[in-house]
Amino acid sequence: MTDYLDTLDPDIDHSDVHFNLIPDLGAGVSVRVREAREATAAAQERQIASARQARTIVGELRAHGVAVTDAAVLLGVSPARISQLNEDKTDAAIAA
Repeated sequence: MTDYLDTLDPDIDHSDVHFNLIPDLGAGVSVRVREAREATAAAQERQIASARQARTIVGELRAHGVAVTDAAVLLGVSPARISQLNEDKTDAAIAA
């Protein structure tokens, strides 16, 4: 695309021009694409909140003396995941 601009006006440096091409797919498809992107973003936000909540409850369970294997059964995850959630107190442990 930059090459094309250079042919139109060779005296201007177009190397820093950025393009955002949006195909015309018709209103129906464009709306569904936008909705899919919004749904993905919302799912990511819910995943972060879920991981934060899981870390909190794992900490509480462990503080009450609940064994890793028992906590895993209660939350429906593997014992390894309980250990990860118990060790990682940041949002980096979103989905393992």
